[in-house]
Amino acid sequence: MKKQHEKHKKGAVRKHLTLEEMERARRWVQESTLMDDATMMMAVEGDLEAATAMLKPLLPEEDFTLKEVKVQFTIPPSQADGRRVIFDALALDQNGNSFDIEVQKADKNFSVERMVYYACSLVHANALKRKDDYEKFRRVVVVFFCDGDFLSTKVPVSRIVPGLTANDQITETYEDMMLILIANIQSGEANGELAKLYDDMKQANPGKMNASALANALGRVKNKDMDEITLQWVIDHMSKDEYAKYKQDIAEAERRGAERMLTKMLAQGLVSREAAISILGTDEAGLERLLAEYK
Repeated sequence: MKKQHEKHKKGAVRKHLTLEEMERARRWVQESTLMDDATMMMAVEGDLEAATAMLKPLLPEEDFTLKEVKVQFTIPPSQADGRRVIFDALALDQNGNSFDIEVQKADKNFSVERMVYYACSLVHANALKRKDDYEKFRRVVVVFFCDGDFLSTKVPVSRIVPGLTANDQITETYEDMMLILIANIQSGEANGELAKLYDDMKQANPGKMNASALANALGRVKNKDMDEITLQWVIDHMSKDEYAKYKQDIAEAERRGAERMLTKMLAQGLVSREAAISILGTDEAGLERLLAEYK
């Protein structure tokens, strides 16, 4: 948390926290799991074993050794008015390959386009020097852990590389220079080490976790001394999705995913207007509004 606290130590703490705010932050820390981005960032910051335990089940054929983990790593935009990217956690291996680790609960902004943009930002950050050989370019891997099957892939892990779609299941080779993985925590189809990872990421009690590295990392968060600076950081980085809204937001995200998919299928002539209207539970005017929104 040291790096995360730099701005607060320099006087960026907005005010003294109220007792209610401090209690809320402490309660959130105790109830949260690795499926919350703030908890995950606190758990994996500088923890090579924890980050490895999250990546290995998704990349079982990979031979990588992580050398560094940075949280909230920011890549500035490539142009003056461009959009910057702030990664939950960025890990580097012994060969300089980059691994972006993101957790996604119920975010209406979740999309393949966002994941591709993150991957392209990493590619930009790894740009070669003028005289470098192209072979010096290092691999980029982006992983989104999703607490919901937002893209309706119905598989535990989906793999996106040039030429493949989101519905192509993960394969046995990982030679692609840019790889995006969608890990669907709620898929219900996972087994083996992947199932253990999913169980761990949903577990708020470190004593019930499968991987000792993840249990130690989460335990460190749960037992952390909650001083005012740490509590302020927790409040600033709590998920936008409060627990009371969680299921509602999941349903909303999945509804929008279905709308996006059906309108694309309609535009491609894969379904009829009548079928789209029936499946979406709308009318002609509602369908036109959706076509305009997702065009």
